[in-house]
Amino acid sequence: MSISSTSTIYNPNSPYENENFVDSQEVNFVKIDTNKIDKTDGGNKDNNGILERSHTTCTIKSRYSRYSRYQEKSVFDIQKEDDELEREEDYQISISQDGKFVITFDTANLRIKVYKNVDHRSFTAKKRNSQQNFEQRESWEENKPIAYFKINADYLTIEKFYDNNLDNNNGGSSNTRTKNIGKLKKDRWSFDISNMQNRNNDKIIFVAVSHIVDDDMRGPKKQNDCKLVKKGFKKENKINDNVKLNMSVAPDKVKDKKSTAIYCLMFIEDGNYSINKKYPVPCYFSNVSGISKFVQDLDNTNQNILKKFVLLNYSGIYDFKYDNNWINFSFNERFDYPKSVEIELGHLHKNNLSDCMNKLLTCLYNQYFLVEQYKNNVQALEVYNLAEMKLETMAKRVEKKDKHIRRYNKNTFSISKQKLQLCFTRGLQSIKLYFMENGLEIVSKKFNEIEKIYSLEFINNDEKLLIIGEDPEEKLKFIIWDLYNTGKVETTALDDFLTIEEFDTRLARTSGNLLQVNYKGKVTSVLKNIEEKLKRNESKETNNILRIYSKDENHRYFDKCIEPWVVDDDETHSYCLCDNDDETLQLVIGRSTVQIWHQIKDDSKCKDELPNKGEPFLEYIWTNGIPIDQVRKATRLRIKEFKYGLSNNVLNDFKLKVYWYERVQDGKIKENEEKIMMMEDIEIENGEAGKKMERMGRKEKTILRQDINDKVSAVRHACKALEHLNKRAKYLVNYVSKHRYEEMVAYINHIIWRFIKYKPNEYKLLDVRHNVMKNLILGDCDYLIKFILFGNNDDHKKEKFIIKHIPRSTLWKKHRSFIKEDDLNPFEKEDDKSNENDKIVPTNDMELAIYHCKGRELKDTITVAYLLEYYSQHARNNTGWMSTVSKALPLLYKYNYDDYARKLFRKECFAEQDHFSSQDPYDIIPEEHIVRCNRDTNFRAFRPIDKLQSDKDKFYKWILKLFKSFEIITFKFVENFDNDLGKPPIALRVVPLPEFTVNKIPRKRVENNLMKFIVNIFWMLLIPRWYKISRNEKNLLSPFSKVIRYENNDDMYDNPATEAVIDFLWRRARNFFLLLFLRYLIFSLCFCYVSWAYINYEVANEGFRNILVVSFAIFYYLAFYLLVTEMIQLCYHGPRKYFGAIFNIFDIISTVIPTIVMTGLYMNFQFADGFGSVTTLDTQFILLNNPEHINPKVTSFSGQATNAQTDETFNVKLQSDFNPRDKNDNPFSYILTSIEAAYFWLNGNWVQRDTFSFWAVDVLSLFASIFFVTILQNMLIAFMGGVYEEAATKGRQALLRYRANQIADYEALHHIHFRHQEPNPRNIYYIGQSKNFVEWYKSRKNDQGEIYKDFEEKSTIIKHAFNETDYDKVSIWKFDDCSTTTTIEVAESPKEENSVSKNDQKVILNEINEMKKLRDNIDFIIDQLCNKFNLNNNNK
Repeated sequence: MSISSTSTIYNPNSPYENENFVDSQEVNFVKIDTNKIDKTDGGNKDNNGILERSHTTCTIKSRYSRYSRYQEKSVFDIQKEDDELEREEDYQISISQDGKFVITFDTANLRIKVYKNVDHRSFTAKKRNSQQNFEQRESWEENKPIAYFKINADYLTIEKFYDNNLDNNNGGSSNTRTKNIGKLKKDRWSFDISNMQNRNNDKIIFVAVSHIVDDDMRGPKKQNDCKLVKKGFKKENKINDNVKLNMSVAPDKVKDKKSTAIYCLMFIEDGNYSINKKYPVPCYFSNVSGISKFVQDLDNTNQNILKKFVLLNYSGIYDFKYDNNWINFSFNERFDYPKSVEIELGHLHKNNLSDCMNKLLTCLYNQYFLVEQYKNNVQALEVYNLAEMKLETMAKRVEKKDKHIRRYNKNTFSISKQKLQLCFTRGLQSIKLYFMENGLEIVSKKFNEIEKIYSLEFINNDEKLLIIGEDPEEKLKFIIWDLYNTGKVETTALDDFLTIEEFDTRLARTSGNLLQVNYKGKVTSVLKNIEEKLKRNESKETNNILRIYSKDENHRYFDKCIEPWVVDDDETHSYCLCDNDDETLQLVIGRSTVQIWHQIKDDSKCKDELPNKGEPFLEYIWTNGIPIDQVRKATRLRIKEFKYGLSNNVLNDFKLKVYWYERVQDGKIKENEEKIMMMEDIEIENGEAGKKMERMGRKEKTILRQDINDKVSAVRHACKALEHLNKRAKYLVNYVSKHRYEEMVAYINHIIWRFIKYKPNEYKLLDVRHNVMKNLILGDCDYLIKFILFGNNDDHKKEKFIIKHIPRSTLWKKHRSFIKEDDLNPFEKEDDKSNENDKIVPTNDMELAIYHCKGRELKDTITVAYLLEYYSQHARNNTGWMSTVSKALPLLYKYNYDDYARKLFRKECFAEQDHFSSQDPYDIIPEEHIVRCNRDTNFRAFRPIDKLQSDKDKFYKWILKLFKSFEIITFKFVENFDNDLGKPPIALRVVPLPEFTVNKIPRKRVENNLMKFIVNIFWMLLIPRWYKISRNEKNLLSPFSKVIRYENNDDMYDNPATEAVIDFLWRRARNFFLLLFLRYLIFSLCFCYVSWAYINYEVANEGFRNILVVSFAIFYYLAFYLLVTEMIQLCYHGPRKYFGAIFNIFDIISTVIPTIVMTGLYMNFQFADGFGSVTTLDTQFILLNNPEHINPKVTSFSGQATNAQTDETFNVKLQSDFNPRDKNDNPFSYILTSIEAAYFWLNGNWVQRDTFSFWAVDVLSLFASIFFVTILQNMLIAFMGGVYEEAATKGRQALLRYRANQIADYEALHHIHFRHQEPNPRNIYYIGQSKNFVEWYKSRKNDQGEIYKDFEEKSTIIKHAFNETDYDKVSIWKFDDCSTTTTIEVAESPKEENSVSKNDQKVILNEINEMKKLRDNIDFIIDQLCNKFNLNNNNK
């Protein structure tokens, strides 16, 4: 395989040769026999240009600077007349990734047309903008191509350009004649179009065409084709400098046929787009074919930047890197498919089945590659991003064991425009929706209207899903599912649509855009046709004519204080929506809310017999969410318009428009607040008069009856209302207002509860779209949150529990922040407001719950316990459930809620997991871990393979492979040597804390050059490391490092997952600390060497003196290095934390004291004789092996002696003769006797203290008594007492804690790398002996109850059980259309997964229905008895 290089012609006669500009131009660059070139035409070879070569590209630089901009004549001509067609037209279509441009390709006549998509549907933040864009869309009928050209079949060169006016998108080229039209064998093609690239003032679109070669799509895998590419590009290629700069090279100069070509089209933006005829068309060629895809850089804010071009065939994924500066493609490397895909492709080749093209097409969507695995009733989906060749997300679903798939259709998937959701189907009726962030399943829905599904696409700002499928009668159906607003499903069909066989070639879809082309080349918008069809199919019932409301004195208005937090009297407006003898519906507009109250009336009954005892009850509430510091009379709600009409329902049709004023600039006023508010009030008055405002902005809201009928919007408004009310709870001044407030909150909770009960999946989708859990947390709705997370206490006994909340951190609208300033300020205390260092901006529900509850007692933070229990309970099956917990863990320790953390780290998800049911663990565990016996290691962590493997040979990869091979061989030999025991069973686990070790510190890519390598060596050896972040930027650290900074106990270290994380991170950090220890070791050796020379005080020769000088220099440099390191740590950690660690104090002492002593020694050093001039030592030495200069204690005995024979008396005096060199006098002079003497310290035998009179000996004896007597003796007692295991556990935890602190410190340091380092993975895998997990789980089983259990009993919050009320039957909220329970598949709680069979479910449902019938009968009998009792009383 080979690719033509990017080449440029240098013309010495160019008038623009002095321009400082270098550009690139492609001229179908291939190898040419230079002997056949006429040198008279070519001139001197030296004028051919300067040839530059790399391992993948060959570039000839030119200086025809700005050739295209100064050239007055066209480089190529546009043909005004069309050619005769040689074959019958056969058009195919493709669309750019952003959906703005479309390419159609006539594969029969090799004609390419590039269009601007006039029906482009981009993601808009507001529905109003989306509707305006829809109304302004042009028609495809009048759309003309912006480029129209024909290519050569063999060499893929451009033969000619056609005038754009020759095509009107009317199903064929205009004025076209046919010649010998025939049907021949169809070749297979793959083509793609890139997004428009903006380079300076140039507009560039790339078009790729690949002529599929059968051998490229079949096995066997080509092993050496990449090396052939590199080898071919090492040859020098010469081009005549007089070759005309056009878009092609004559075919007779091309040696081989080409399989793939990329065309670079330059456009001029002149209202529309037109091809730039003054600029040549560069072409890039390759001899390999495959599925073509342009890949954009999605990490860049401007996603129009092209990153690479890829080709996919049987051998792998060929990566062609794009250089935007030179407009150049270069072959980079080839990547292998995931193992499961390679196995399937190998099966196709082995059994001589169809080639891999269809298989690869089902795995592709835009720049994502999907891999499905199925094993043990577990379906796993892996999504790879081809931009980074890295695993983006992995989703998993446990299938029912009794579920049998009798038919199969090809897989289809789609990813939303915002890259938030993944939609997948196997092609049979049901679809599944997943979060891209954590792989959790959102919802699974079955469509009974269709049998097979062929296409999925997110439309309407990702809020709707379009499904194209086939019904039982084999007719294509179009289903539009409104995911988040109403949940409704609309079905239609199109008359003029494609067949199933044409889906892969004549249907283009991406990011909410769907286009089709017929075989004649006519392009139409599928979405536009569907929308028009649905409008025609709508019922023709006439809408009620709304009229202006006039207040009728006959209407009865009940008096209700709708805003009890408003202290001053405020004007309210009431409208009667319904008023008859039985009931009254009243719409009330307050200062910041709009409410609908409902009252049932019956004069024939007493109040106790009426629903809600005849009192009004709340049916609907909407709040404007104005910041609480801006609420006042001037910013109240104002009515712009109110209209109403008649309806058959109780709730009449109405339309209410309100508006209010808010401050335009965000943030709180700090100075002159009253004065500024007065100015704002004046500005509002001017705004009412129609004058322009600067400080204040006007906001509007329209409320319709349809909002209540759809229920979803009404529930969303109710959730926001709970937050709105809770922010104003502190303004309640008396018992009456507090009672009315609690009554209103109870009504709102009941509205939400009923919707969740009857529409659980709709609520879940509402939470996915609008994150109403945030509103409930800020509304302190503890028991409503508990119902959402766990249901009522007996829900698990009655029916299957449905998951209604899914954690996530990514917002729907990425440009918005998770919270606003007003979300936290109303709950802040005065001391919290003054502490700016404690200000934290939560990014998810878990962090918000902890931050919102900070400063409260544990019993008042029950919401935190509910969320922790809920997430950890489900994390056993998928670690994605802990995605927000891992980020929020530091806050638990920061705000001293480590009791929750202690219970969390005892949960089952840290030991018992079921993540790998669809994979063989031995396919995941690295070989070097498998070959080891793993008997002495508790847990060992490793990085999972989350990137596609490249066959690009690099030297360091070769060295790494060689080292690993040697390591595996060594392990096998050592482990199997003299070992008859088998390997213990190992278990594979995942740390259930995603992104726990991922930090936000900016990373720079490593530059590979000699100068940088030398500088790195210099920095690593000689310069102390500084910190990349300051003390105020510690929020950039990983959650793990932040937890280490805040934790103050060892509980978290008694956990296998924590040990695995530390084991994983310590491997990289220990190298740095080993180098630091090595420096201190050299520092100590230099000190010892100089001290030894000083003790001997002999005259030194020249060599010895030089060594002493070098020792002094090294010592002082290392002393400076170590002291600077300690000062850097002091500045980073602060005095309190730095001196709080005793190890830091020892570090300073161990550096400062030797430096002071060394300075004293240096003062006695003479370069002439070293320490030879030292006659006596100025100090004593406590090393007792040479104690000549230490005065011993003199022992003397005196007395009288009498001679027995002469009775003569003598005065006798005896004095001991101490020899310090004799082991009998000084046992410390020899090593063996010194060990024996030290051992007898345990018995109190202090021979050195009784012998020497020296203060240093007393100090040494004191420290020795503490160490030997206190520590060692107690260790012996502990061992004898059987508590050694507990002490060993505590010691291991202390070791882990020390390592964790070093890891956290290392993470913030400036790192020096010699090659690019991958960031820490999202998930850390680890292995351990199975029995270790079992023992850990059993030993902590008593601590594994519900996290909230003990705290809920002490909670001061009133416990509440949600039940039906007597006014539910007369409410305007009707839930009779509960059809979603039959079409939406239930996502079950993991505890009850697969525990109930279908037969058992039918039995349970039958029993429930029988119980409902009995209840209805009992209610009927009771009503009859009550009526009879009332009649008897009346007769009396």
